[in-house]
Amino acid sequence: NYSLQYYDSGMFILFRQMRWVIVGLFVMGFLALFDYHRLHFFAPWFMLAILGILVILLIDFRNIGSTTGYTRTLTDGGSGQPSEFAKIAIIIYLASFLSSRKDTLNSFAKGTFPALVVIGLPTLFVFLQPDISAAITIAVIGGIMLFISGGNMKHLGVIIFLLVVFGIG
Repeated sequence: NYSLQYYDSGMFILFRQMRWVIVGLFVMGFLALFDYHRLHFFAPWFMLAILGILVILLIDFRNIGSTTGYTRTLTDGGSGQPSEFAKIAIIIYLASFLSSRKDTLNSFAKGTFPALVVIGLPTLFVFLQPDISAAITIAVIGGIMLFISGGNMKHLGVIIFLLVVFGIG
């Protein structure tokens, strides 16, 4: 009914979803054949681009007179949110970052703290949009990656404790 009412076709939404499934299958096929080691070179540039886009959203002046005053997309009425790309960027960049520092992950100054900065910047920028659920997702993804890569359990425990205490307060 929704599709028929708003798009004058009962099949419009179904066909749109089918189109995205086909695009997703092609992307999946391409990525299955892609050598992921090449991403190591592009990871910092991808992360910088995403951080730049997130900063642009924070200083966006299009919504000064709007009811919320916030912008989550670069286009008016757009559906592509850079916070979704930030999730992919944090996975790619943090994987590259952590694999290059696997020997120093037990050190707070050389391992855990720099990883927290890498996780914290996109999380903060997304949180300020405000897109709290995406910010939490980015932080959890980063924390899990830090844990799996062999981060110091004492450092991670203290960080989680502080997040819970300050998050509740």
